[in-house]
Amino acid sequence: MPKRRRIMRGSAWESTTAAKRVGCMRGRWAAMKRNRLIVGAFDVFSFALVAGVLSLAWITPAYAYVDPSVMTYTIQALAGVAVALSAVLGVALRRTRKMLFKMLKIDENVGKVVEAPVHRLDEDGKPILAPGEIAADAESMSSKKASRKGRASDDYPRAKWGVRVVCALIVCAFFSFTLLVVPPYEIVAGAGADLVFGLSDIWPIFAVAGVVVAVVLALAVSLLRGRAFDIVLLFLFALGVAAYVQVLLLNSELPTADGKSVNWGDYTSIMLVSTVVWIIIVAIPLVVGHLKTSLARGGAVALSLALIIVQGVGVGSLFASGAFEAATKEPDQVNVADLRMTEDGLFTVSEKSNVIVFVLDFTDTKQMSQIMQEHPEEFNDWTGFTWYNNVAGSMVPTRYGVPFLLTGQLPQQGELFSQYLATRYERSTYLDDIHNAGYSMGIYTDTFGTEYSSEDVQRHVAGLTMNYHPMNQEDSPSLLDQEGTLFTLWKCAMYRDLPWAFKPYFWFYTDEVNNGMTLQVESDDGEVQQSTLYTMNDGVYYDKLKTTKLSATDDGETGAFRFIHLLGGHYPFNLDENGNDIGTDNSDAIRQIRGSLKMLSEYIRQLKDMGLYDNTAILVTSDHGDWGIYEDWDSSSNAIMFYKPAQSAEADAQPIKTVSTPVAHVNVQPTIIQAVGGDSSKYGETLAQVPFDNRVRKFYTTTSDGKNDVSIVEYDITGWATDFNNWHKTGAIWDAQQ
Repeated sequence: MPKRRRIMRGSAWESTTAAKRVGCMRGRWAAMKRNRLIVGAFDVFSFALVAGVLSLAWITPAYAYVDPSVMTYTIQALAGVAVALSAVLGVALRRTRKMLFKMLKIDENVGKVVEAPVHRLDEDGKPILAPGEIAADAESMSSKKASRKGRASDDYPRAKWGVRVVCALIVCAFFSFTLLVVPPYEIVAGAGADLVFGLSDIWPIFAVAGVVVAVVLALAVSLLRGRAFDIVLLFLFALGVAAYVQVLLLNSELPTADGKSVNWGDYTSIMLVSTVVWIIIVAIPLVVGHLKTSLARGGAVALSLALIIVQGVGVGSLFASGAFEAATKEPDQVNVADLRMTEDGLFTVSEKSNVIVFVLDFTDTKQMSQIMQEHPEEFNDWTGFTWYNNVAGSMVPTRYGVPFLLTGQLPQQGELFSQYLATRYERSTYLDDIHNAGYSMGIYTDTFGTEYSSEDVQRHVAGLTMNYHPMNQEDSPSLLDQEGTLFTLWKCAMYRDLPWAFKPYFWFYTDEVNNGMTLQVESDDGEVQQSTLYTMNDGVYYDKLKTTKLSATDDGETGAFRFIHLLGGHYPFNLDENGNDIGTDNSDAIRQIRGSLKMLSEYIRQLKDMGLYDNTAILVTSDHGDWGIYEDWDSSSNAIMFYKPAQSAEADAQPIKTVSTPVAHVNVQPTIIQAVGGDSSKYGETLAQVPFDNRVRKFYTTTSDGKNDVSIVEYDITGWATDFNNWHKTGAIWDAQQ
């Protein structure tokens, strides 16, 4: 019996012990689940926090005029700050996670191979090991020796081909993205209305080209081995970083792409600084790579990924803005992003009545006076014309002067300049009055200036014209010259991204870009090629005018109105006195203006040959005269003004005459409205109605910091407009940024 009781007591004890073990196991499982939930919640919180910081970089950029140094500075700066903050947060959150593991008594090294513990050293420098660790240490040393025997004598840390491919792809993607993809996107998006194609048109070209270049380059680099691979990899990485720094910090003095010749000798200091910076940036990775190969390789890959993200955020914002605009458009509305200025109607006139306005850019009355005196034969065909030699324009530069000629609107006292830009077409009835008079309307310029207006106003103005309408690649596959676009914008990219010493070799101007992007379509058997984009290229225009020639149509109920903007006296000077293209900067202003006059004389001769000269009114002016970017003006800028009304054959046979009445751009609108048969009195005096008096004429100059317009200054002009002593500031100034 006693023995049995002992057995029973043993069984009970074993059962109790088993129950306790089960309870402990259940408790452990519950604790593990709880710990997992806590760690999971912490990880979700960390991810959300980092994502929130990164989202700060996603904002909408503001666009300005064409500028080769354009970059989404704010976007990329915020993206960089966001990435830096995210890195700091990552470190902080990682340490917090370790503390959390310690509090929850979680060993994060379970199941992992970890380094041996650190030991104290004895007097001979040998580690003091516990008895159980001696055997393990001996085994480890034996393994290391065996490993060393199997290695080549060269202990350079060579990467396997798979690793080389991955590293090369990342670095080459950064290189390609930075130099060949981001610059075209930012330049085109920032150019706004100055380029005939937008971001939505050109992005696939550079996306595909960027990927192809990155992949091909990466495969080629990955074929290299050992030290050669790392040198080339780090060199490409360094070039990408140097280009990024160049655009971000060293392009502040970069000349605007307006065609004006650049005196590169004025930029010697920045050229030297830029060269030194590039040498330093390229040298650092190579030196680090020589000393710490694995560290340099890994750092290059990590920084490449970070800079791809930073630049990608900026580029993404450009597309997000366009996507938002497209999403908010009504289904039956014209997408203003698809509006293009074409050549439709450029070489047609009406058999009934015609009103033609030519605008010769940057052409000054002082230059015309010289040509009148030295080369009067240029005006032999200009019979019936009156030359007005005392002219005040309206505004400078072209982006203000041309829209004034199409609206007649000037800034008003007390209004913000941004409000003026946004409403000048909305509050003008000028184009509507011409359209309502029964005239077909063709407007040919690269500076329409409607981009500041609301989309409804843009659609309305486009609807008045015959040549400003939606165009896309589906409507006309030949519009965009893809190869020309690729190499033209890559040239712009090199101008922007390379050090200053190389910039003269990639110098460009806006009209060169437009011409490079646009496929020039030859006319067939004298027939006008429709749906060709209009670009500012006087040599091409002259060739088409001579080969295609003018033709008469009846597309307008009453007649035809044409507004044709040509380069005229604007640099770069590439036309000779006969209108032939002799290469950039091989001519001068006077010769080029004479070449432009040849084009107008050809137009006049063709009208005469068609028997339409007498029922055609022609006005020749300029958006503004000669001017420069001044902090304070010290010379006059005088637009040119010639006018011939539709009149009798006898009047049209008279030689050109000169009149010195004080006219201005404000007299253009009433003159044209009178020519189309409208009520000119609501616009003011016509050119012929201006008397000889000492009236005050307004002119608005622009001050600039070399990149952006700073202010608009109002002048009063009395007497001869070519004498700057007759120009007086009124005290009215508009902040151009408001």
